[in-house]
Amino acid sequence: MTGHKCAISVPVFQEYRDVLSRKENMAQLRLNGEQVETIMQFLATVGRPTNVVYTWRPNLRDEGDNMFIDLARASGSEYLIAGNTRDVMLDVDLKNEDIRVVTPGAFMNHWRSRDEYAYA
Repeated sequence: MTGHKCAISVPVFQEYRDVLSRKENMAQLRLNGEQVETIMQFLATVGRPTNVVYTWRPNLRDEGDNMFIDLARASGSEYLIAGNTRDVMLDVDLKNEDIRVVTPGAFMNHWRSRDEYAYA
């Protein structure tokens, strides 16, 4: 996120839709198809569209996770929020100290301490 906006790209948006639409995830989150669509519309509304030009590859263990690093890099994001930070930790050869990989809970704690009351 940068400037309190959520960066979004077409591949990341589609990945979110695919993951949220899985039957097991919908059951665990107690969502129906209409609610998934509402979440996607929210992301489309608040997300800052970012065009990703692939000039380098992060080469994470899971090739599918590279799109998140690509988006964070292209958008100039300070944070990359991930449920499992180990999945998107950068190889030491890439030297991306300007992107902080944090869990959703850690990000919320940081946001609350820094920004929450600015919007009250």
